[in-house]
Amino acid sequence: MCRSKGILLQGASCDDAGSEEPIGDGLHSGHAYSINTVKQLSNGVTLVQMRNPWGQCEWEGAWSDKDTKNWTPQLMKEVGHTDADDGMFWMSVSDFAKKFTKITFADLPRANMPIYRCEGEWNSKTAGGTSKNFKANPQLLMRVSRKQDITLA
Repeated sequence: MCRSKGILLQGASCDDAGSEEPIGDGLHSGHAYSINTVKQLSNGVTLVQMRNPWGQCEWEGAWSDKDTKNWTPQLMKEVGHTDADDGMFWMSVSDFAKKFTKITFADLPRANMPIYRCEGEWNSKTAGGTSKNFKANPQLLMRVSRKQDITLA
């Protein structure tokens, strides 16, 4: 994701039960994890770096701190990986897609950036893009008169 202005905070949660109970592999249901970065290794594998804000209870699957099968000294150096009980962990993008059910983005714009809000939702009557219900989709018309950054969330 490209950003030239402001800050974009990203997080993910798994199994939206809200109980924060262990669900295996070191993860907890209904718990928010920050998404720090995504890196592609020289071997072609794409990893997601995440952090448990508790500072402990880390992913225990492939590419975890204790995984000696996948990590090599060279690959660890590529991403700056260290083995520490700090809540920080790496996992493959495919494991991320299997384990996490919700991704949340919070955009923190620059202090002097104007903010305009309009509300709408995609629900059973307005969801989709078929020609029958396309006009019911929430729509926003913008007129941009000069080159500028625009964030839609």
